[in-house]
Amino acid sequence: MKRFVVDALFVWLIISLMMYITEPKQSTGINDKINEFEDEVARHEYVQQKVKGTRLNDIDENTAARLAQAGSDFVISVMDSGVNVLSRFVQSFSK
Repeated sequence: MKRFVVDALFVWLIISLMMYITEPKQSTGINDKINEFEDEVARHEYVQQKVKGTRLNDIDENTAARLAQAGSDFVISVMDSGVNVLSRFVQSFSK
């Protein structure tokens, strides 16, 4: 009896899956999809600009950003002067 119930459930599952797979699907063309997307995106309302003119708002840097910039400038200047000193030292031997 249990085997019969299990077989009946499997048959019902297979039939259900086959009916779901063979069910005709709505075919929508690419133009229909484009129109639907444009309708979803369209706002039809005027948006005020937050920025006056064409320039961007001034950027306010915090202390960490200023410290990082100063540290970066310091490292670059030390490396630049170090390379200059080293290159002059090497060039003095080649003359």
